[in-house]
Amino acid sequence: MPSVFSSIKKSKSLEPLQNNSSSSSNVKYIKGLIEELINYSIKKSGDKPKENKKGKCKFFANGWGYITPDDGGQDVYVYQKVIAKKGFRDLIKNQEVEFHSKMSNKGEEATYVKVVRHHRRHFFCEIRCFNCGRFGNHIATNCQNSKRISK
Repeated sequence: MPSVFSSIKKSKSLEPLQNNSSSSSNVKYIKGLIEELINYSIKKSGDKPKENKKGKCKFFANGWGYITPDDGGQDVYVYQKVIAKKGFRDLIKNQEVEFHSKMSNKGEEATYVKVVRHHRRHFFCEIRCFNCGRFGNHIATNCQNSKRISK
């Protein structure tokens, strides 16, 4: 079975280490070898750069839901931790999103979700601050009010 090293192409910049060579040339050799190994492993693993897919939120409640891709593929599972958004991470039905996904043993799963267009509901509803308990336009991390006194 051929080793990884046998398939790496030898280039002129990668001269073998020698006892009488300078340390800077040894460093260059090692850096070049590492780059070749990384390129080889990427080619072998078949990793592709992540593409932004677009879709709309089909359902989202209690921290999880589904996105329907615009390309008509299978629904993608989404969990609130992968949503790139400050504050309370949630999605609203028919909200436009961009996402990355991967296949898991249960089906396609989102690894990154970004809201493209905010839904109208976000602009007209008041949110409740978990710090002071008031309804308004701020969240607990930005709360200027004193903490609520619990009985």
